[in-house]
Amino acid sequence: MATTRTLLLIRHAHASPGEQDHARPLSERGLIEAKAAGAWLDAQGLAPERLIHSDARRTSETAQGIAEVLRAASLEARAELYLAEPDRLLEAATQAGGDAVCLALVAHNPGIHELADRLARRGGTQVSSFVPASVAVIEFEGAWSELGHRPTTLADYWRP
Repeated sequence: MATTRTLLLIRHAHASPGEQDHARPLSERGLIEAKAAGAWLDAQGLAPERLIHSDARRTSETAQGIAEVLRAASLEARAELYLAEPDRLLEAATQAGGDAVCLALVAHNPGIHELADRLARRGGTQVSSFVPASVAVIEFEGAWSELGHRPTTLADYWRP
């Protein structure tokens, strides 16, 4: 029997404006959104064993806010996820999953939205909007290495 895996696709929360995009911190609103996303995940019983994220400051702060609420998850910043395309994000998930049942990926639009929508469409639904701090809960059966080749389902969706 194949294991049901859960991929949490999360867009970073609202960021403050700034000249250097990579270094932009979360705004006050964004800090609240990150904790709210963590609280929602906790209420759903979704606790990722690993949480990988872009190394941009706003995604790091979003990941930290979520992890603080969940009091779990191993955090890992990855430079290649900064403004990554959907295929790169999918590759990162398949490589990082390992033996985890639940993996979270915090990244940027448009890539994270496009990946959420692509995976949701395999199950006959869509993700038409992915505002800051949105969470798409994707489920599939099998190993992480099979994620790009297996049917997937949008099991839940949350937005602040």
